[in-house]
Amino acid sequence: REHLKKQSTYRKRFLVREEALTYFIEASAVDWLESARNYVVLHAGAQTHIVRATLEGLLAQLDPGQFVRISRSAAINVSALRAIASDSVHLKSGERLKAAPRNLSGLKSAHWI
Repeated sequence: REHLKKQSTYRKRFLVREEALTYFIEASAVDWLESARNYVVLHAGAQTHIVRATLEGLLAQLDPGQFVRISRSAAINVSALRAIASDSVHLKSGERLKAAPRNLSGLKSAHWI
């Protein structure tokens, strides 16, 4: 029961302000996260959005079964993952991201792959 409570506390969407509009971006729509100092770039399909947060802080709010860190500056949504190479991951969008070997070994052995 405690596990179910914790699951419901994960962030489900992001509030993104761009010009005069405020958008809600579903976490499940984000393919990968890119660190940019005190900001994080959300890559969702062909669109990018910037939120003020650190990658570490944002990952602490997201479901660890859905988002996995692959390097110091990037994390992926595992549902966007297409393939794992020796030094990178390939996303369904066609993007190839460099990954740290220690993070790849954990990704390959994870139960949800």
